[in-house]
Amino acid sequence: TSVAFVDADLDGSELGSEVTWSPPSGSVPAIATSVYLAEGPGAGATRQLLDTVATGTNVVTVPENTALASYTHIAVYAQSSLAEQTTPVALEIADAVAVAENLTLEDLDLDASEVGGSLQWSPPLSLAPALTGYTAYLATDSAGSGRSQVGSTVAVGTNEVAVSADTGLAAFTHALVYTRSALFEQSTPSSQVLVDTDSSAQSVTFVDKDLDALQLGGNISWLPALEVSFVQGYDVYKAESAQGGDRIAIGSVAAGDTSIDLLPNTALENFSHILVYARSALAEQTTPTALAIS
Repeated sequence: TSVAFVDADLDGSELGSEVTWSPPSGSVPAIATSVYLAEGPGAGATRQLLDTVATGTNVVTVPENTALASYTHIAVYAQSSLAEQTTPVALEIADAVAVAENLTLEDLDLDASEVGGSLQWSPPLSLAPALTGYTAYLATDSAGSGRSQVGSTVAVGTNEVAVSADTGLAAFTHALVYTRSALFEQSTPSSQVLVDTDSSAQSVTFVDKDLDALQLGGNISWLPALEVSFVQGYDVYKAESAQGGDRIAIGSVAAGDTSIDLLPNTALENFSHILVYARSALAEQTTPTALAIS
């Protein structure tokens, strides 16, 4: 009789998968088979019963998150109508462990309380045979409470998922990555504390130097935020509300520039605000810094 077991629970010191074996051969017919976790390969080892199945069934399920404890072997015993065999067929357990490493998420969404960018990780130091992919989440703690999946599950060989711009931070504090097998998702994920980037322009100023009524012209200036690592530039608009209603572009400047000229003879029309949006490689801010035109 040969025994097979490939651990598909990717948490350390936990087991889960199927034990299979070939039917026993011998002069005494077996009526059942019992499968145990055992602390050794031989007779008399301390053991824990997983299941007993009738002859003709050659598989037993080891439930997800089964504690490995001090067990070292899978032991399979055939049973006749008289007794269980004394010496089992045993297989040494190989505990599969697959943990994503080095999680990073650079928040390229420059609005406060929103995140966006590429959640990246390194593959496990040891690629367990049962590892098939990864699933990422945002959660309210490192254990996965209140989690919300990010994108789709990705296959082994892909080590990133996209977090869409304008993803609300809400109560989320951590990014998580769980390894997966064909049967189970890991119970204990890798985690990274979320760091929210706020690169909103500060103290926007504009002095209208066009002396004609209902016309504007002059220099628009602002101060950069304290955090500008991911700012690639600023987009400036005139709009009919502080939120950007019916906005029209005035122009854009590169990171490091903090002013732009509004050409003279610009019609005021229904515009009430000047808006400055910071822009990253991912996206322009959703919420601008606004200045009421006076």
